[in-house]
Amino acid sequence: MRLVVAIFLLWSAVPAVAAEPGAEPHVLQVRVVTDEADAALAILEEHARTGAVEPGSWDRLWKSEGFVRLKKRQESFGAKDVEQGFRDFLTSAEPLSRVRELRQALETWKHLDAAAGGPDVHPHATDDDPAAWLVWERDVASFNTDLRRLEAFFRDLLAGRLTGEEANKRLFAFIDAEGAPQGAFYTVGWKMAAMVERARGRDALVKLLCDPRQLLAAYNELAAAHPRSDGEGLATWSPDFLAGLTPAAP
Repeated sequence: MRLVVAIFLLWSAVPAVAAEPGAEPHVLQVRVVTDEADAALAILEEHARTGAVEPGSWDRLWKSEGFVRLKKRQESFGAKDVEQGFRDFLTSAEPLSRVRELRQALETWKHLDAAAGGPDVHPHATDDDPAAWLVWERDVASFNTDLRRLEAFFRDLLAGRLTGEEANKRLFAFIDAEGAPQGAFYTVGWKMAAMVERARGRDALVKLLCDPRQLLAAYNELAAAHPRSDGEGLATWSPDFLAGLTPAAP
């Protein structure tokens, strides 16, 4: 629980980054794991072709890395019978009617360049949806307010003042902006990470992400050293909040 603040950093700064063998120095390679999607589409195609699905096909889906991670995530939010829910969805009429479209979408995803590419590239640079751009720009402009809201949420969570239902409701308010999968978790984390990368470089940012508490402290240092010209200044994490995230000495 003392590292709960890491959640939004990992969703916003360098998502799904992995160093691939043989990669050039200082180059990050992103690996997209599609085993769950491949298994699900194979089930849809099998069902469309034969009207049934063999047990082995379901087993491949349940054992896929993507589904194992999805199940763990859903159960952390209190979901029950994740396998049955997924089975009911895949055998319903809606996905069966879109098999060809879903297959094309998956093949496209397998060949996309991942992430924005750097702190100076707009996160929606390859997005054709103007509504997503507008939501992002609005939320970035609310950085100061959102950082304080996030700190208040983390404080309540760490202090045990929230029930599971209350925590989930407030959590999703930070990651779902008018139906778009973005919000303060993304924009606050992105802005902090972008500032650190511009000032200290990508390697330093990646090292800080290994202990996200240090990223918050690094951001605070940069925000204090580079005040905004409008006189308001950038919001920073409270010293006592950061201290509360530091594990006790052994």
